[in-house]
Amino acid sequence: MFRSLLLRGVSAGVVSLALVSSPAVAQEALPTIDIGAAVELFSQLAKAEDLRSGPETQSRVSLDEALAIAARRFPDGRVYAFVPPQPQNGSYAVYQLFPIGWGFEGRRTIYVDRFRGDVLHVNDPLSGDGDGFIAWQWPLHSGYVLGWPGRIAVFLFGLSWPLVFVTGVIRWLQKRRAAQNAG
Repeated sequence: MFRSLLLRGVSAGVVSLALVSSPAVAQEALPTIDIGAAVELFSQLAKAEDLRSGPETQSRVSLDEALAIAARRFPDGRVYAFVPPQPQNGSYAVYQLFPIGWGFEGRRTIYVDRFRGDVLHVNDPLSGDGDGFIAWQWPLHSGYVLGWPGRIAVFLFGLSWPLVFVTGVIRWLQKRRAAQNAG
């Protein structure tokens, strides 16, 4: 019985190692989880493709005007990226970094109508809704939210999993050797 449990444990460890070391194998072997669908059970998420500009008019908002609209609405932020409108009725997406306190910065996305210049939607991590929850995922899991100490902590946590695997194998070998010496 011990031997079959041992073999199952070793084979599970080998399979786990294969899945971790090869993203292509892991992608085919493991089901994908849509975190957005899970969040939408509790709070509706805004989808960029649903944030369409109004009916097409002769006047169009230029990129400079869209950036100025975002800056007027949120003067505390600084633009770090933008996405021009997609064909048809797409809207401008303006990405800002803004102070959230204690020296940390949040990431805000502002969608601007390309014809009227209206702000269609704002994804703000401080809003407390599903969009805010999703907006916090990258800063938390990359260590960005705490600056260099956070990045170092995320790096060390990442190194801890191989350490757990290696120490598990070492302990298994020690117990196996002890069982062989006893029996």
